[in-house]
Amino acid sequence: MRIQVVMMRNFMSLLQQGKSATVNAKFGMQDISGKTQKAQPLLERGLSAHVVLGILLGITALRLYAIAASPLGPGVDEAQYWLWGQDLQLGYYSKPPLIAWLLGGVNMLFGQSAFTLRASGPVLHLITGLILWQAATHLTKDNSTDMCGRIAALLWLSLPAVGLGSFVMSTDSVMLPFWAAALYFVLACQKTTGQKLTGQKTNGQKTTSQKTTGPSPSRYLFYMAAAGAAIGIASLAKYAGLYFIPCLILFLYFFGDKAHPRLAGFSVFLAGVVLASSPTWVWNLSNEFVTLFHLSENANLEKQSYSFASLAGFFFSQFAVLGPISFATLLTLPFIRKMRNGLSGGLHIFIWPIIGAICLQAFLSEANANWAAASYPAAILLLANFATQLRANWLARLMLPAIIINLFMTACLGVILAAGSFGIVTPKSDPLRRLRGWEVMAQKADRLAVQAGAGTVIAYSRASAALLHWHLADKGYYIALPLPEEASGQGNHYQRSYPLNPTSPRPWLAINEGAMPPQYSPQYSAQYSPQYLLDWQGPLAKTSIKISHRRTRDNSYWLAR
Repeated sequence: MRIQVVMMRNFMSLLQQGKSATVNAKFGMQDISGKTQKAQPLLERGLSAHVVLGILLGITALRLYAIAASPLGPGVDEAQYWLWGQDLQLGYYSKPPLIAWLLGGVNMLFGQSAFTLRASGPVLHLITGLILWQAATHLTKDNSTDMCGRIAALLWLSLPAVGLGSFVMSTDSVMLPFWAAALYFVLACQKTTGQKLTGQKTNGQKTTSQKTTGPSPSRYLFYMAAAGAAIGIASLAKYAGLYFIPCLILFLYFFGDKAHPRLAGFSVFLAGVVLASSPTWVWNLSNEFVTLFHLSENANLEKQSYSFASLAGFFFSQFAVLGPISFATLLTLPFIRKMRNGLSGGLHIFIWPIIGAICLQAFLSEANANWAAASYPAAILLLANFATQLRANWLARLMLPAIIINLFMTACLGVILAAGSFGIVTPKSDPLRRLRGWEVMAQKADRLAVQAGAGTVIAYSRASAALLHWHLADKGYYIALPLPEEASGQGNHYQRSYPLNPTSPRPWLAINEGAMPPQYSPQYSAQYSPQYLLDWQGPLAKTSIKISHRRTRDNSYWLAR
């Protein structure tokens, strides 16, 4: 009887300490806790770290192959970024300089081609996925931690927005790895703790153990400074990187660990931002902050439309760029209590203020679908964490079909871009039409310029200026874009950097849209006396290039000596 009492006391003591596994082992009982208290993390079967890494590398390799196989030339923005890379500066009229630095380095190492122009995109998104994999390790404390990271990486590379961004070289692709890195450092510093030795007596004997007592200030400040540097570099890619600053203020106020020196942490974070982003501010200061003027033009808030249709268009576009199930699930997470607590709750701060601000912009004027791209890394971490909760419900289990559907969408997109056509499902207003016909136009202009001995080729739009610079890069022409007298503002990059004036090398070959002769009376002609008028000869030739089922690009070519 005494033995039974002792056994019962030991059993109850172990239960009170929550050591059910020890109880089972000690008394030969079957462990059923894994079935009742710990649900197997979603997607864990078959998705080891090596398998997931292989999938990520395979997706990236397929996207690089699609870029290499595609007959499509660069877009307007891609050609402009490449041109900036041939003249490296601390900043440019419409964008900060990081994408130009990257493309300039790639061009110097590997030469000029559509493949080398775009190949950085898939690699950058792979890096972003790997960073999110590591960032997710700071979200949970149980054995689903690494699974959360694997799902985050898979979700990221499956996003339709990432599939498109892996084919089109954009500032978003350059910004997002650094934004993800900043999230990693912010999440990491919230778990940084110091340790001290504590003593306790057990059965009259003193033992020592290590116990976490609070933050390690030096480690915490280091991580915050690193996050600031990452956001500073992100803002060198796209000014939207600065959205992180107000988001972090809210995060530290509502979700930051009060044991950490939050004010000091934010101060070193801000110092890191300013220091890392200083090149673009130095350039803007010496150029009368012209980029801010351009950003205000893009926002177009002077012509407010108060359009619910525009708001709805942006909102529903997020189902396409994030995937239908992914975004639908994301919309439910603020209403789930467990996803509003701790670091998971803090991730909401890096999502909804950004999406809300762009929704407001869409309502007031207009907004492109990718303008909320800065919210995507935190959204993916939140979805991955939700999918790996110990007692995941049916909604969390939707992440597997979400990944499959997203991958199917991006695979279809990859096939279309690799083929350069939608095939039999091509709509009459072909979305790829903007990438077609420029090379033919440039080749025609080159032949006519050689025959006439022209020194200047005059473009009729920003698009034609961008693609003429790309296709005629090695021909030595001065490619100009006039700024008409009736134009408002300071013009675009080409009108500012490659203006037409009486000193431009003669003869001039003008490519005009349509059949009428060009009419140029540049603003800066007032500097010269008398104001010059041009006697255009031609048209020397006309081209009509079919770019979609119902559209052609019609140009005429004129000469002025």
